Amino acid sequence: MAGPGPHEVEASERDVPEGAVLACIERPSEGLVLLQHGQALARALDAPLVLLQVLDPGVALSRPADPLASAVRRREARLALDRLAASGRGAGDAEAPPLALVVEGNPAREICRIAHDRRSRVIVLARHRGPAAAGLLGSTAREVLDHPETSLLLLPPEPVQPFSRGRSPLIAVPLDGSEWAESALPTAAAIARREGAEIRLLHVLEPLRFNGKFPPELCDLALRRQLAERATALAERHLEHVRRMLAAQGVAVSTRILDGDDPRTALLSCFDRDPVDLMVLSARGHSRSQLADLPLGGVASYLAARAAVPLLIVVAEGAGCVASRAPPESPPGSQRLPA
Repeated sequence: MAGPGPHEVEASERDVPEGAVLACIERPSEGLVLLQHGQALARALDAPLVLLQVLDPGVALSRPADPLASAVRRREARLALDRLAASGRGAGDAEAPPLALVVEGNPAREICRIAHDRRSRVIVLARHRGPAAAGLLGSTAREVLDHPETSLLLLPPEPVQPFSRGRSPLIAVPLDGSEWAESALPTAAAIARREGAEIRLLHVLEPLRFNGKFPPELCDLALRRQLAERATALAERHLEHVRRMLAAQGVAVSTRILDGDDPRTALLSCFDRDPVDLMVLSARGHSRSQLADLPLGGVASYLAARAAVPLLIVVAEGAGCVASRAPPESPPGSQRLPA
């Protein structure tokens, strides 16, 4: 008779520590990749790691429920998840393996519920092939993104290692000059320090356009050139200010200004030029005040479905200018650069 699994007592939701990184496994084939990224993120954020699998009973609704078959299915899933969790501890590693938890229900709803109840710090999900290639997300990822209460690390369909070895890892952080966009900086800085990574601050300058059916005159062209130069100077000044603040925190930082008609496609194309290991961005940017009823900003939503690199979407309760304000002036709930 086979011996007991790695955990003789099945874990329950009460065992999930608050503030954990929640790596959610939908398919067995993605388990190892999710484990690796979850471990890297949990180490960087100094948070516990939990492996979660939600068994959807909807797959068996076409036939009467069989309690015995359901129990067997759940046990097999738990043992497989336990083995994966145990594999997360290498030889000689003093750290305990991550907690493995199996529950039943609608995957997106259960993930959001557990993340809310246990105040999870980050949810880790894999983006699947198929519809995602056409700019669409799977149902679970989409439903989780539609209720952005917890930050989300979304992995691309092609498996990638958490951070490339043999070179300094690169973390891209897009900024648009808003305090909301800057709310992603504390998380990016914490990961960069832990992994010895460089942060690259990105800002997209959109071209100034003329409206109307008449062609611009020479004075109009001169004004547009002056405004473009002014916008470039302001962007450079802002990026340099943030760079200095992050450098004072012990983080290697570079800056880059991108030109493009659409910030979303400009950011997407930067992945083709540089080997970015991770992009960290706020769930909302400068559109936060104008489009407060939408769950995600346009840039975050667009990149979530198309980015070829891991994308960490940071949800902040409030936003203060974390790079330029003193702590007492930051609004309640805002994140600050860690000391």
